[in-house]
Amino acid sequence: MQCLSISKKITQFLSSFFNNHSNKIFLITRNFQVLTIQEKKEACNHINQFNKKQT
Repeated sequence: MQCLSISKKITQFLSSFFNNHSNKIFLITRNFQVLTIQEKKEACNHINQFNKKQT
C-alpha cells in the first residue's frame, strides 16, 4: 500500500469535494485548476478510492 503525503492544498480540495459533492462543483473545478499536475493525480486517486468504497 502506497503512503501518499498530502499537501494542505489537496486536503482542502478533497474536503470541499466530499462536503459539497453536488452544489459547489464549479468552485471545486476552479480549485482543481490551481493544483499542480502531481497534486491533481493524488486528488484523483483519493476521489477514485472514495467512489470505490461507495459502490
